[in-house]
Amino acid sequence: MTSDVQVQPGGNTRASQQFQPQPLGTLVGSLLLASVGGLGPAAALGEASAALEEVIVTARKREESLQETPISLSVFNAAALQARSLTSLADIAAHTPNLEFTTSAPAGGSAGQAFIRGIGQLDFLITTDPGVGLYVDGVYLARTSGAILDLVDIERIEVLRGPQGTLYGKNTIGGAINIVTTRPADARQGRLDLTLGSYDRIDVRAVADLPLVAQTLSARLAVSSRNRDGYAHRVAFGSGVRVADLGNEDSLAWRGQLRWTPGARLEVLFAVDGTTEDRNMSARSVVAINEQAQLLGLLNAFDGPYDRRYLSGNPLVSFATGSNAIDLDVWGASVTATWAADGTTIRSITAYRELDSSFGNDPDGSPVVIIDESDVTSQQQFSQELQLTGTAFDSRLDWVVGLYYFQESADADLSVLVAPGVFNGLESLPGPVFCLPPPMPCLGGAGNSFNSFFDFGLRDLLGVDTDSYAAFGQGTYAITDQLSLTGGLRYTYEQKDYTIEMFHPLSGASVVPPSEVDESWDAFSPRLGVEYRWSAGLMTYLSAAHGFKSGGFNGRPTGTQGVQAYDPEFLWSYEAGFKSQWAGDRVRLNAAVFYNDYQDMQLTVVGSTPQGTPDVRVENAGQAEVSGAELELDFSPLPGLLLSLGVGYLDARFTETTPGAEVSTDSEFLEAPEWSVAAGAEYTWSLPAGNRLTMRADYTYKSKVYHDATNSDVIAQPGFGLARARVTWETAGGRWQLAIFGTNLTDERYTLSGVDSLGSLGFADAQFGPPREWGLQASYRF
Repeated sequence: MTSDVQVQPGGNTRASQQFQPQPLGTLVGSLLLASVGGLGPAAALGEASAALEEVIVTARKREESLQETPISLSVFNAAALQARSLTSLADIAAHTPNLEFTTSAPAGGSAGQAFIRGIGQLDFLITTDPGVGLYVDGVYLARTSGAILDLVDIERIEVLRGPQGTLYGKNTIGGAINIVTTRPADARQGRLDLTLGSYDRIDVRAVADLPLVAQTLSARLAVSSRNRDGYAHRVAFGSGVRVADLGNEDSLAWRGQLRWTPGARLEVLFAVDGTTEDRNMSARSVVAINEQAQLLGLLNAFDGPYDRRYLSGNPLVSFATGSNAIDLDVWGASVTATWAADGTTIRSITAYRELDSSFGNDPDGSPVVIIDESDVTSQQQFSQELQLTGTAFDSRLDWVVGLYYFQESADADLSVLVAPGVFNGLESLPGPVFCLPPPMPCLGGAGNSFNSFFDFGLRDLLGVDTDSYAAFGQGTYAITDQLSLTGGLRYTYEQKDYTIEMFHPLSGASVVPPSEVDESWDAFSPRLGVEYRWSAGLMTYLSAAHGFKSGGFNGRPTGTQGVQAYDPEFLWSYEAGFKSQWAGDRVRLNAAVFYNDYQDMQLTVVGSTPQGTPDVRVENAGQAEVSGAELELDFSPLPGLLLSLGVGYLDARFTETTPGAEVSTDSEFLEAPEWSVAAGAEYTWSLPAGNRLTMRADYTYKSKVYHDATNSDVIAQPGFGLARARVTWETAGGRWQLAIFGTNLTDERYTLSGVDSLGSLGFADAQFGPPREWGLQASYRF
């Protein structure tokens, strides 16, 4: 999927001309003439007038055409996002082959995890790192909390598939998502958007460019407010009275930029942004209850009953009464200085970011407290990147070299109450009910130490400090006008320091005393490729790339023996593809096939201590092979009509696992549907007085998705499709726009994530996506 904008002849230039759609009568007449004359509709109307716009990307740290970039990637510009009514980063996954963007179920939607070609990271703990890198204007965002960004003031989004370690660095083993925001313009202009819709939705967005000093200093301000009631609810058990929303929205995002160009060679861009959220938990509900779970039998003796009566029968209704809140506060600032002269460009990107998040969740879906979770995370990061790009050997060599430094400090306070009624019930007894021979403890009665064995909850205090250093370089050399070779290498050194303390929250009994672990790793990330341009409209390429995901620490040990580090995981990816554009630039067809050799996978392993107690660790305990393909088509058969198709295929298999690992060679990858399909059609009619009417429809399909490593069918999502549509009326010159749109038109019920605890806690719960919604959007440009 690429740009939805069409241009007049000259589609291979970066300056897009104004497209003039055909009146409906002219369209019908032209089609008839084409049919009689034996020509296609585009030939009857003039082939060049339906040319697709050239798409410019910076996937390789320099501006170049999408069709010249030997990487499998999808691009969405601002027009494409609006045409599909996409408002957050998570929304683009349905329209992108082999991309999944899910939310961490325990975090209730506050943490977003991206998976590309089946590779990512589901855990949101600060002891782990993502498998897909997220970048905003070249700045790496290290934490998944707050990663479901509001798409405010976006110029384009680039989804790069496969390891991008050479140019982007660590934690891009699956790929990278590169977000580019809109830069300040030299002209005074702006835009206001108001969106009303289902569940009392009110979204407001305002953008303004402010020239301050002609040709020297300009500013851009963007603000977005999103508010909506929840599409799911908590209701009082028995009475059915609605007591709280789930899945609502209440966020404010803003961004300010100042662009200073004191001369022809120097540009300095100052940027600051922030996002605040204050809302309830996501739409989670219990989908299954196992009354035979041992914990439920014990709990029901003190604080029950908990049984199938708490299955509401409606995935958008929960009987939960506990914690229900998500608070997020993120801000950052960056300075990007660019100096260009004589074919060489020096760029410095300096950035600082802070994140504070908290959530509270009651996943058991009942007034009985089986489990109640809370998490408070604080994170700060600083990064500095220096890039030097240029050309050599009569412009046959395009090269980039650079240095990178990243520092992060993160702390987390996780608290999980598990069946507190058992411990509290024992403490409330008037005296002991069972005593071992002295001096052994007694069970029951206030203060007896044996009661602590029934405090099943945990309080987990974590801290991670990271320092990462890297040097990189990559070049593409044109041996002939058709044949070119690409080679690159990155070296990364990383040091991490880890602190942990764990104890039972009610009794205070220690599980892990204050402990520290430090570890360091280094890695090389090479890339090799060969490209051949058969013609102006066809390029083929072969590439081999290596990437790694950082090592980390076991964030949920069951004792001191589990406080340890695990090593990075590595992946070699081999890719072959082609980029083609033909039929007078009316057809853009790109495709790639790949094979990934996945080594040292970071997996949870369950074992036992010499004393026979459970020992849960994260270890490098698996290997896998992942193969597949992507195909993307944009086709403009005649002026005003755009058809698009994206198809992804995945075949992911574990080839080796350590005994005790949560997966086996028979397991399926999580968040890795075998098939992903997105299809769209858009047509624009011209109306009297220069007005335009555009209609668009999209359909997306994903085959079965497992939301956990154990492949639980209880929370898995079978194959499903979603349909959406939009009708937009626009005045001459685009000053006013009025649109009506609908999403999930067939009102599907589908899961976004889930946790199966049937064997341990006695229930399984899942997060569900929004039902059918409608909206009305009015826009004014000035």
